Amino acid sequence: MNREIKFRAWIKEEKRMVEVEILDTRAKTISYIEKSKITNGYYLRSMNYDEIELMQYTGMKDGNDKEIYEGDIVVNSDGDCGYVFFKNGAYNVQ
Repeated sequence: MNREIKFRAWIKEEKRMVEVEILDTRAKTISYIEKSKITNGYYLRSMNYDEIELMQYTGMKDGNDKEIYEGDIVVNSDGDCGYVFFKNGAYNVQ
């Protein structure tokens, strides 16, 4: 299965999600674009792995065409909910 490789990150302290623009595995950091509260511009902000929870795109979308990432909680058509995770080469819901 060919799929787009992309990530998002949950910033633990700020309790918010951001789209990852740069993933630096050597420095163990991610970078994302943030709108400045002072100027009318944008800047690239970096965070260490220990400040975030990194989530990889599964290649799947829900019924509303929203992307599903590892760590998401999903609800099926029967109303059952589960946590999306990767194990044994495939995405699963538990």
